[in-house]
Amino acid sequence: YTFFTEHHFDGFILDRVPLIRKLGWKSILGYSRMQREGGFNWNEAIFGIENIGIGPYRGGRINFVGSWGRGVPFDFGFRFSLINLIGIQL
Repeated sequence: YTFFTEHHFDGFILDRVPLIRKLGWKSILGYSRMQREGGFNWNEAIFGIENIGIGPYRGGRINFVGSWGRGVPFDFGFRFSLINLIGIQL
């Protein structure tokens, strides 16, 4: 099975910092899990910032991702994504 959840805080956290409030960035927390037969499982915890850009072109998103699983050491990295004007994530 797979499980994925994300919560968009819509400025609830980042609007507390005056400079970031002016930029209009929004924070995200998320969690993903994949489990397969034979005991294999994979987990990811995500903290992201979205709405990055200038003017009407605010389709940028940066995620900090930590992952772990059975037999796999903890690892982390960054994930960058763009969302175009019609809402398709690239």
